[in-house]
Amino acid sequence: MSQDKPLIHQIRQAIAQGHQAKQASEQQRDSRAQALAEQESREAEERAAAVIAQIPACISCHFGAGRTYGRIMRLRYDESTEDPRWLHGYWDKVKPNPNKLLKAAWQVYYYCHQHQLKPYLVRDMDFYVQKHFLYIGINCSHHLESTDGNS
Repeated sequence: MSQDKPLIHQIRQAIAQGHQAKQASEQQRDSRAQALAEQESREAEERAAAVIAQIPACISCHFGAGRTYGRIMRLRYDESTEDPRWLHGYWDKVKPNPNKLLKAAWQVYYYCHQHQLKPYLVRDMDFYVQKHFLYIGINCSHHLESTDGNS
């Protein structure tokens, strides 16, 4: 019986050490996940800012080509919950849904909407890489009247 007490004490110490190790491991995992989420958020903001900064040049290019609309951003597969490869019946009925945008794509789409650039989503094939992608486009036809010198 007297030998059981040290053994029980060792078992309790081992259990306590195991709990402490588990808590330390969970804290490390949580801090890594938080750091990764912060990094992803920064990257999304930087990507959105880069695309938004290019909008005036895109508009100039599109207007120069005689169009009032055009694509401004090709989405990555992690920027929408829709997979552009599986939009069956796309050309007839199914259009990409802006409510399924994530990260930088959502920020760019929202920015364009706020600035009355009439953003839209389109799915198209990149024949160079032989894959479908989603694109954000803008339509500036209503801005044309304000640039023709009558304002």
